[in-house]
Amino acid sequence: MICRLCLLALLFCHTVEASDVYKTLFQARFEPAAGTASASIKITQDSALLRVVDFAAPATRFSNFTGDGKIQQQHGRVLWTVPAKGGTLRYQVKIDHRRGEGHDARITETWAIMRLDNLFPPAYVRALKASRTQSSLRLLGPEDWVFETRYGSASGTLKLPRSDRNFNRPTGWL
Repeated sequence: MICRLCLLALLFCHTVEASDVYKTLFQARFEPAAGTASASIKITQDSALLRVVDFAAPATRFSNFTGDGKIQQQHGRVLWTVPAKGGTLRYQVKIDHRRGEGHDARITETWAIMRLDNLFPPAYVRALKASRTQSSLRLLGPEDWVFETRYGSASGTLKLPRSDRNFNRPTGWL
């Protein structure tokens, strides 16, 4: 009898833990001829765990925000109210970025170098306190391109390492 109660308690705890997780897929499709990437952030959740994402997104680099839920742009920020069951935010990113005499991000027909932080900008989030994310990254480009990230070679979808942050986004050089 006690073993059955322990088993039921263990199953209940596992179910509660799983319900506090939402999934985030960060995706970018590189378009060398245009000098841009089409980026998206897809949230999958059973209930309204992640509610609002507030991005730093200056208009000089980010544009054409569309998606599910409510999207507001103001003073270099984008406020995305995520639907209760999740949704996708889509936008364009200008890759080339000059800094002083050189570039800190560059795309050509045959290669690109940049920070993932610049494809998926910093954000503040409003989420349920106990919630956390399982994040993954997918990068797409010309057939002969190979993507190298701090997480390893990005062929297919990469799972990002677990983080204590409510919004675990990809960072580092690409």
